[in-house]
Amino acid sequence: MDTGNFDFILNNHFTVRHVTAGEGYDTPTDFHCNKGLRKWSRFFYLEKGKIDFKTAKGKLFSIKDGDVIYLPYDVEYSSSWTDSDGGHYYSVEFILEYPDSQNLNLYDDITYLFSDGGAFKKLFVEMKDTVFNGTLGFHLKCQEELMHLLYAMAMHLKGLDSAFRDILPAISVIENDFCGEIDTDELAAMCHMSPATFRRRFLAYASLSPVKYRNKLRLMKARELIQTGIYKIGEVARIVGIGDIYYFSKLYKKQFGKAPTDELP
Repeated sequence: MDTGNFDFILNNHFTVRHVTAGEGYDTPTDFHCNKGLRKWSRFFYLEKGKIDFKTAKGKLFSIKDGDVIYLPYDVEYSSSWTDSDGGHYYSVEFILEYPDSQNLNLYDDITYLFSDGGAFKKLFVEMKDTVFNGTLGFHLKCQEELMHLLYAMAMHLKGLDSAFRDILPAISVIENDFCGEIDTDELAAMCHMSPATFRRRFLAYASLSPVKYRNKLRLMKARELIQTGIYKIGEVARIVGIGDIYYFSKLYKKQFGKAPTDELP
């Protein structure tokens, strides 16, 4: 299917200005969302039930258990639960912005994304739990989980999660713990491959070695932290797992073309 602006967010810098998550239990009812009522984008995961969504242009989406749809920023629509047994859903609300602070929609209108076999439900539940538990730093944790969700969706829509299913265990380890140390031989063993085969497969996936890919993820997180203005450069380097601030600055400039201090607000 059309991957919309998922391609943009895979290859360019953008800002997360707002993110939260939740769940709901609904009995059959009708709802109309007027323009201006909800000024955020939304991923909607229907765990149980059936709902009809109708766009302002008259396009109808009928979704059922396991379906995931995208509702763009400030969109007008109508919805109607059509299952007499009620339903249960998860939602993730967020605002993305281009570097010039203009709103970034993944699609221009309500879009059916895919039907989930269970993997994405886990990500929705984790984000909901992060928000509901409200522990120290949960806003930052929720941003990290949104990035993971966006990435997983982009890979799924592009068909790359299937193409590289054999190294998904290693990809998951790196992407969920990129601030830690990695051992390429251990990652290869996890995927039941020789180190040479694993490196070749990973290079085909990321166009980078596992270590360089890990460092790229570290630096992307570092950039987010620096741009908040909350942390000193040395603190950011330690948070993302790079203890040597001079080495961190060297990697950062190579990745983004500017020094970390140039990114401070």
